[in-house]
Amino acid sequence: MNFCALLVDDNPDDRALVARELVRHFPDVRIIEAGVPETLAAALDADGFDITITDYRLLFTDGITVLRELKRRYPARPVI
Repeated sequence: MNFCALLVDDNPDDRALVARELVRHFPDVRIIEAGVPETLAAALDADGFDITITDYRLLFTDGITVLRELKRRYPARPVI
């Protein structure tokens, strides 16, 4: 399965863990990591992802705010 996941988490260890598991189950997955607000904003503007996986507690915002912005821009796109 070929898809791109946007991974939103401010903790690099947690991003690495999720990325490792995604690749283990979906070897062809492409991952965009967003650990700071600027990277997240750029990823949202670029629209190059199929699904978003976000942490709930972020140093720069929270998962609900990320979810609201994603659903405002891309209402049909899945978010975990």
